[in-house]
Amino acid sequence: MSRLATAVPEYAGSAPHGARRPGPRGVDDVDDVFGIEVNDDVISLSGDLDAHTAPRLDEAVNDLVRAGKQRIVLEMSEVGFVDSSGLRSMIRARNEGGDRDVVIQSPSNATMRLLEITGMTDHFVIEPAS
Repeated sequence: MSRLATAVPEYAGSAPHGARRPGPRGVDDVDDVFGIEVNDDVISLSGDLDAHTAPRLDEAVNDLVRAGKQRIVLEMSEVGFVDSSGLRSMIRARNEGGDRDVVIQSPSNATMRLLEITGMTDHFVIEPAS
């Protein structure tokens, strides 16, 4: 998947004005370990979805909501870790601006475990890796 051909939103690029985003677990720059790409209604994520990176998912979701998308796909095959902030952003994707379908595509075992433990599996459409 490629980035949108139009202007690249802030969440898709690195930290603004050369600033560095603090990274988790001793990583100097979160942009080195987290990636996000948007293609139509698919948000592809990689790295850790946590308190440092969840705001970037929120921004991408806001853009899709403003565009009138009623279905959002979170492609998560490259996500290694999700904390409560990341889970909040996933739930927010479903509820922001009205109830919509959110598809969790190719979740890792750790992501599936989090959804099961929190009772959220019934709130998303889960599409396992093929």
